[in-house]
Amino acid sequence: MKNWISSAKPHRFFLVDGLGAMLSVVFLGLVLVQFQNYFRVPEFILYKLALIAALFAAYDFICYCCCVEPWAPFLRGIAWANLVYGVLSVLLLVVYQVPLTGLGFAYFAGELLILLALSTVELRFAQRFGRNG
Repeated sequence: MKNWISSAKPHRFFLVDGLGAMLSVVFLGLVLVQFQNYFRVPEFILYKLALIAALFAAYDFICYCCCVEPWAPFLRGIAWANLVYGVLSVLLLVVYQVPLTGLGFAYFAGELLILLALSTVELRFAQRFGRNG
């Protein structure tokens, strides 16, 4: 993994992050809503999270297309935003006392693990290879 990080280009992180955010939009805004009985997450929570993911995707794709120096602050920004999004997801589920099913728990736990891993790699890359950032 270290070789991939050292040979990676900043714009690739934005593309991967943006595609992941779009995948979240599809799952949260379409799939989980359609199968709400299997996940037990209220639609308004799913739509709020999908909207945030859509905004992140837009940010990522703009950064991907226009990645110029200094890129590190933009990469750090989306990495921290992803972490805040993960915390917000958990808070919404706790505050509204959502009785998650096993599938619901698996989805949100998986999403949190992916966000944590991606954000960690993005922050390390930005710190190690970012210039002027």
